[in-house]
Amino acid sequence: MNKSKFLKKSLAMLLALMLVVAMIPLSAAAASPNFQAAYAAATGDTQGRLDQEGNTLTGSYRSGAASVDLTVIVGEGNLVYYTNKSTAATTDEQVPVNGNKATIQNLDTKLYANADGNVEIQFSVADASAASVRDNYTVVLKPVDASTDTEITDFELNRVMPNNEIPNWEKASIGVDFVSVTMPYDSVNS
Repeated sequence: MNKSKFLKKSLAMLLALMLVVAMIPLSAAAASPNFQAAYAAATGDTQGRLDQEGNTLTGSYRSGAASVDLTVIVGEGNLVYYTNKSTAATTDEQVPVNGNKATIQNLDTKLYANADGNVEIQFSVADASAASVRDNYTVVLKPVDASTDTEITDFELNRVMPNNEIPNWEKASIGVDFVSVTMPYDSVNS
Protein backbone atom coordinates (compact mmCIF):
# COMPACT_ATOMS: atom_id res chain seq x y z
CA MET A 1 0.00 0.00 0.00
CA ASN A 2 2.92 2.34 0.70
CA LYS A 3 4.21 1.77 -2.78
CA SER A 4 0.81 2.66 -4.26
CA LYS A 5 0.63 6.02 -2.37
CA PHE A 6 4.23 6.79 -3.28
CA LEU A 7 3.54 6.00 -6.93
CA LYS A 8 0.41 8.18 -7.01
CA LYS A 9 2.22 11.11 -5.39
CA SER A 10 5.18 10.71 -7.74
CA LEU A 11 2.94 10.60 -10.79
CA ALA A 12 0.98 13.64 -9.59
CA MET A 13 4.23 15.58 -9.07
CA LEU A 14 5.55 14.52 -12.45
CA LEU A 15 2.29 15.58 -14.12
CA ALA A 16 2.37 18.98 -12.36
CA LEU A 17 5.99 19.48 -13.39
CA MET A 18 5.22 18.57 -17.02
CA LEU A 19 2.35 21.08 -17.09
CA VAL A 20 4.63 23.85 -15.82
CA VAL A 21 7.35 22.95 -18.34
CA ALA A 22 4.79 22.78 -21.18
CA MET A 23 3.59 26.32 -20.40
CA ILE A 24 7.07 27.89 -20.57
CA PRO A 25 7.41 27.91 -24.38
CA LEU A 26 4.03 29.60 -24.76
CA SER A 27 4.97 32.50 -22.52
CA ALA A 28 8.53 32.67 -23.85
CA ALA A 29 7.29 32.94 -27.44
CA ALA A 30 5.29 36.08 -26.80
CA ALA A 31 4.51 38.04 -29.93
CA SER A 32 6.91 40.79 -30.89
CA PRO A 33 6.84 43.28 -33.77
CA ASN A 34 9.02 42.37 -36.75
CA PHE A 35 10.07 45.40 -38.81
CA GLN A 36 12.35 44.46 -41.74
CA ALA A 37 12.87 47.43 -44.06
CA ALA A 38 11.35 50.61 -45.45
CA TYR A 39 11.41 52.30 -48.86
CA ALA A 40 10.35 55.82 -49.83
CA ALA A 41 10.29 58.31 -52.70
CA ALA A 42 8.27 61.12 -54.17
CA THR A 43 4.93 59.80 -55.44
CA GLY A 44 5.47 58.28 -58.89
CA ASP A 45 9.26 57.93 -58.48
CA THR A 46 11.14 54.68 -57.90
CA GLN A 47 11.44 54.02 -54.18
CA GLY A 48 14.84 53.63 -52.54
CA ARG A 49 15.67 51.70 -49.38
CA LEU A 50 15.99 53.85 -46.28
CA ASP A 51 19.05 53.74 -44.03
CA GLN A 52 18.32 52.66 -40.47
CA GLU A 53 20.03 53.73 -37.29
CA GLY A 54 18.11 52.52 -34.27
CA ASN A 55 14.47 53.47 -34.75
CA THR A 56 15.25 56.32 -37.17
CA LEU A 57 15.17 55.76 -40.92
CA THR A 58 16.65 58.32 -43.29
CA GLY A 59 16.52 58.89 -47.02
CA SER A 60 15.71 61.49 -49.63
CA TYR A 61 13.02 62.44 -52.10
CA ARG A 62 12.85 64.70 -55.16
CA SER A 63 12.74 68.36 -54.11
CA GLY A 64 9.51 70.09 -55.08
CA ALA A 65 7.42 66.93 -54.99
CA ALA A 66 3.93 67.48 -53.59
CA SER A 67 3.72 64.06 -51.93
CA VAL A 68 5.75 60.99 -50.97
CA ASP A 69 5.00 57.29 -50.66
CA LEU A 70 6.35 55.07 -47.89
CA THR A 71 6.48 51.26 -48.08
CA VAL A 72 7.12 49.29 -44.89
CA ILE A 73 8.18 45.63 -44.99
CA VAL A 74 7.23 43.59 -41.90
CA GLY A 75 7.16 39.99 -40.77
CA GLU A 76 4.13 37.78 -41.30
CA GLY A 77 1.25 38.53 -38.94
CA ASN A 78 2.37 42.10 -38.21
CA LEU A 79 0.37 45.31 -38.34
CA VAL A 80 1.52 48.79 -39.41
CA TYR A 81 0.17 52.09 -38.09
CA TYR A 82 1.14 55.64 -39.03
CA THR A 83 0.41 59.12 -37.74
CA ASN A 84 -2.07 60.63 -40.20
CA LYS A 85 -1.75 64.41 -40.24
CA SER A 86 -4.24 64.95 -43.09
CA THR A 87 -7.30 64.67 -40.84
CA ALA A 88 -8.70 67.50 -38.70
CA ALA A 89 -7.16 65.88 -35.63
CA THR A 90 -3.90 63.95 -36.00
CA THR A 91 -4.79 60.27 -35.80
CA ASP A 92 -3.02 56.93 -35.56
CA GLU A 93 -4.28 54.85 -38.50
CA GLN A 94 -3.73 51.23 -39.43
CA VAL A 95 -2.31 50.58 -42.90
CA PRO A 96 -3.46 47.49 -44.85
CA VAL A 97 -0.66 44.90 -45.05
CA ASN A 98 -0.59 42.81 -48.24
CA GLY A 99 1.63 39.79 -47.68
CA ASN A 100 4.38 41.51 -45.74
CA LYS A 101 4.19 44.96 -47.38
CA ALA A 102 2.28 48.04 -46.21
CA THR A 103 2.28 51.13 -48.45
CA ILE A 104 1.26 54.58 -47.29
CA GLN A 105 0.59 56.71 -50.36
CA ASN A 106 0.34 60.41 -51.16
CA LEU A 107 1.68 61.84 -47.90
CA ASP A 108 1.59 65.62 -48.38
CA THR A 109 5.14 66.97 -48.06
CA LYS A 110 3.89 70.25 -46.55
CA LEU A 111 1.80 68.54 -43.85
CA TYR A 112 4.68 66.27 -42.84
CA ALA A 113 7.46 68.91 -43.02
CA ASN A 114 9.47 69.35 -39.82
CA ALA A 115 11.32 72.48 -38.63
CA ASP A 116 14.33 71.64 -40.85
CA GLY A 117 12.18 71.39 -44.00
CA ASN A 118 12.50 67.59 -44.14
CA VAL A 119 9.52 65.25 -44.38
CA GLU A 120 9.05 63.43 -41.06
CA ILE A 121 6.71 60.44 -40.82
CA GLN A 122 5.96 58.47 -37.66
CA PHE A 123 4.91 54.83 -37.93
CA SER A 124 4.78 51.78 -35.69
CA VAL A 125 4.82 48.01 -36.13
CA ALA A 126 2.92 45.54 -33.95
CA ASP A 127 2.29 41.81 -33.93
CA ALA A 128 -1.39 41.10 -34.69
CA SER A 129 -1.73 38.99 -31.54
CA ALA A 130 -0.59 41.90 -29.33
CA ALA A 131 -1.47 45.09 -31.22
CA SER A 132 -0.91 47.29 -28.17
CA VAL A 133 2.78 46.32 -28.04
CA ARG A 134 4.40 48.45 -30.74
CA ASP A 135 7.85 49.42 -31.93
CA ASN A 136 7.85 53.08 -32.99
CA TYR A 137 9.89 54.42 -35.92
CA THR A 138 10.59 57.85 -37.40
CA VAL A 139 11.27 58.39 -41.11
CA VAL A 140 13.16 61.55 -42.10
CA LEU A 141 13.29 62.32 -45.82
CA LYS A 142 15.49 65.15 -47.03
CA PRO A 143 14.51 66.95 -50.25
CA VAL A 144 17.25 66.80 -52.92
CA ASP A 145 17.43 68.38 -56.34
CA ALA A 146 17.07 65.90 -59.17
CA SER A 147 20.24 65.54 -61.21
CA THR A 148 20.18 66.80 -64.78
CA ASP A 149 23.65 65.38 -65.50
CA THR A 150 23.51 63.27 -68.66
CA GLU A 151 27.17 62.29 -68.76
CA ILE A 152 27.68 58.52 -68.80
CA THR A 153 30.57 57.61 -66.54
CA ASP A 154 30.10 53.86 -66.25
CA PHE A 155 27.69 51.13 -67.21
CA GLU A 156 27.49 47.36 -67.12
CA LEU A 157 26.07 44.97 -69.67
CA ASN A 158 24.52 41.68 -68.67
CA ARG A 159 26.86 38.83 -69.61
CA VAL A 160 24.25 36.16 -69.06
CA MET A 161 21.73 35.47 -71.79
CA PRO A 162 19.05 32.79 -71.33
CA ASN A 163 21.02 29.51 -70.97
CA ASN A 164 24.21 31.15 -72.25
CA GLU A 165 26.96 33.15 -70.55
CA ILE A 166 28.85 35.37 -72.97
CA PRO A 167 32.58 34.53 -72.75
CA ASN A 168 35.41 37.06 -73.09
CA TRP A 169 33.18 40.08 -72.61
CA GLU A 170 35.48 43.08 -72.38
CA LYS A 171 34.98 46.25 -70.34
CA ALA A 172 33.28 49.13 -72.06
CA SER A 173 35.35 52.21 -72.85
CA ILE A 174 33.66 55.56 -72.75
CA GLY A 175 34.91 58.50 -74.83
CA VAL A 176 33.69 62.05 -75.33
CA ASP A 177 31.11 61.11 -77.94
CA PHE A 178 31.17 57.31 -78.09
CA VAL A 179 30.75 54.11 -76.07
CA SER A 180 32.75 51.11 -77.22
CA VAL A 181 32.12 47.49 -76.20
CA THR A 182 34.37 44.67 -77.37
CA MET A 183 33.10 41.11 -77.50
CA PRO A 184 33.87 37.96 -79.52
CA TYR A 185 32.18 37.48 -82.89
CA ASP A 186 30.36 34.30 -81.90
CA SER A 187 29.49 35.31 -78.34
CA VAL A 188 25.74 35.69 -78.75
CA ASN A 189 23.61 32.76 -79.79
CA SER A 190 20.10 34.12 -80.24
